[in-house]
Amino acid sequence: MEVNIFDFDGVLVDSFPAHMQALSDVIGVAVDVIGARFRKAIQSHREDFWGMVGFPREMAKVFHSEDFLNYDCPIIEGIPQVLEELKSAGKVLCLATHNNKRNLHHFGKDILSYFDLVLTRDDFGRKRESLEFIAREYSGKSRGMMGDTHWDYEDSVVTKTRFLGVGYSAGWEQFRKGENEFDVAESVGELRDYLLKEKI
Repeated sequence: MEVNIFDFDGVLVDSFPAHMQALSDVIGVAVDVIGARFRKAIQSHREDFWGMVGFPREMAKVFHSEDFLNYDCPIIEGIPQVLEELKSAGKVLCLATHNNKRNLHHFGKDILSYFDLVLTRDDFGRKRESLEFIAREYSGKSRGMMGDTHWDYEDSVVTKTRFLGVGYSAGWEQFRKGENEFDVAESVGELRDYLLKEKI
């Protein structure tokens, strides 16, 4: 693929453990005991996560926009090396996320320089609109999207963008091979092989 489009959270960084730690701090109980069922229940509502666990809406907005920056959302191990290899191979790298620019610059500052184009919800209201913009900007080039939710997959289908599911983060959906109609990378190494060798 000539143009490689990455989602941010769950693909380049992993905020799920930070959300769980923040929730533990708020309620005073380790949320590990809630496990996979809790993850499944909230996976489609990340933006409203704090409201779902009991914060009044305005308080939830403040916590998500300010206090959450105090938690650690590390860049997933091996991702900088993959981005470096892709750039060296002459690939175009784009980042399309529903996150905002402030969070990107806070949590992703060490990798943003690899990207030729970065689009957030500050640019477009929906990720699909970002993919449509990229399709126009790089018309005639093969494009692929790396994402960790079925919404990423649906947006890819609508915009005629090849899709690779990511299942290597602690993440929200944790895609697995053979369970979906698209290819899945279950490790960063598989992501690298897929993007550089066009296979897993």
